[in-house]
Amino acid sequence: MEVVFTPPIWLHLVLWTPLTLGLLRPLKGLMIAQQYKQSAQEGRIGE
Repeated sequence: MEVVFTPPIWLHLVLWTPLTLGLLRPLKGLMIAQQYKQSAQEGRIGE
């Protein structure tokens, strides 16, 4: 789609900025919830 249509940079900014910022908080919450569910601990090397 990018090669065929070649949208201007301002269109990318208008589309991707709200999408990225809008999904950042829910996805971070999901990641933290999964870590808590799996009882994730800090990584250890050589023990």
